[in-house]
Amino acid sequence: MNNGIWNYLASGILPKRKPEPMPQLPVIVRDASDADMSEEDAFFAARIASYGSMVFRRFIRHRLALLGFLILLTLVLVAILTPVLAKHDPEDIHIELLVNGMPAPPSAEHIFGTDNLGRDYFSRICYGMRVSLLVGFASTFISFVIGAPIGCIAGYYGGKVDWVISRGMELVGAVPSYFLMIFFSAVTGGGVLGTILVIGLTGWVGHVRGIRAYFFSLKDQDFAQAAKSMGMSVPRIMFKHILPFALAPELVSVSMRIAGNLAMETGMSFLGFGVQEPTPSWGAMLNTAREFMITAPWMALIPAGLIALVSLSCNFIGDGLRDAFDPKTRA
Repeated sequence: MNNGIWNYLASGILPKRKPEPMPQLPVIVRDASDADMSEEDAFFAARIASYGSMVFRRFIRHRLALLGFLILLTLVLVAILTPVLAKHDPEDIHIELLVNGMPAPPSAEHIFGTDNLGRDYFSRICYGMRVSLLVGFASTFISFVIGAPIGCIAGYYGGKVDWVISRGMELVGAVPSYFLMIFFSAVTGGGVLGTILVIGLTGWVGHVRGIRAYFFSLKDQDFAQAAKSMGMSVPRIMFKHILPFALAPELVSVSMRIAGNLAMETGMSFLGFGVQEPTPSWGAMLNTAREFMITAPWMALIPAGLIALVSLSCNFIGDGLRDAFDPKTRA
């Protein structure tokens, strides 16, 4: 049977294969707001937007990361709504509420009981949540704002610039972090603002290392070299074309550092160098609770459990971001 007859018969028996769609190039959609945007900027903006949507889809498929995000979001909302949720002033002392001179146990009026001065413990936990979360987020933001530009400069220029910055980081890293915190806390006098500044100003070295390492690998990529060949300025290449891709994996480190800075605030307040009484914070409350571990265990278990919950949530979020940004993992 010749090929012509065979092709004729096969056309009625075998299923027809659908032609594969041609791969399409990225389409740049521009509107009136993009009138001043060049073609190169529009291309990079579309590329970053597409990458961001892919990361978001992969992140929400990560169950533990989504759970950690919802837990952290719930705690943040409780901290914001504390004036509505807490019926008692966290600094009002009521000695008459003590039971034989000891903290009162949980009851209908005081669901978390009272502390050693008769203050409502639920109110102090909620207001302490505001302070502790504020310290964790704000100090991380300060250290990132300081460390990211330095890391960009060190990673992009390299050579002598990188050598000077690296020696400076080694000098800062040679001094124990808690020693620096105690020193700066003594200078600033502690308090919420002083604790934020102390942790933020001593935690920027880690961000410099992370951004610097990513810049070393990204500055030689084709898109960075293309931007350089077009005559773009160095700040524009660093902060507009390279930094967005270096920030993606660095967000994993940022989420972890929030939990770390919260633990540092707890340690500083526990040692008496952080947030001071009567301002409530979880670290200061743990410092007070150590004298009542047997008679009033809730005074230590509640803030310690919340600190562990926040740290676990941040770690889950960091794991989810790492998997979302890594194309080799399945999400």
